[in-house]
Amino acid sequence: MTFFRGHKSAFVADFVNFAKNNALKSVELLAPAKDLQSAVAAVDYGADAVYIGGAKFGARYAAGNSAGEIARVVEYAHRYGVRVHATLNTLIYDDELEAALARLTDRQRTAVHLHYYEGYATEEIARITGERPATVRSHLHRARKALKIDLGARP
Repeated sequence: MTFFRGHKSAFVADFVNFAKNNALKSVELLAPAKDLQSAVAAVDYGADAVYIGGAKFGARYAAGNSAGEIARVVEYAHRYGVRVHATLNTLIYDDELEAALARLTDRQRTAVHLHYYEGYATEEIARITGERPATVRSHLHRARKALKIDLGARP
């Protein structure tokens, strides 16, 4: 198939044909939203989705969006069928992670350290700590959930 035959309408026709045959249905308009006001504007002007950062650990953390403000963005956007993506940096500073780890229980912190830093499987951690493998998995699950919340991600 040739996309461009030297004539704009032929190009458009070829592209539409390609899209139909290759499940290319639509393009999403994703707009940044630094706060509720800009999210409302993006929704009102036709965005398919908006992205917003929380008060911590996002590239837009200076905007200081609280969980309540993000909830208001979600409520408004969903009223019009618009999706909301909460952003979180993939890079976290050592002191941020250390502070979040310090808030875990001793057992959760031990399980996280042995699993993610030392590379032990849950069965090996169970032998080391004298706990059942299911208990270790529970510690890891609860620790991940707590870390997601503490580091600004949705649980």
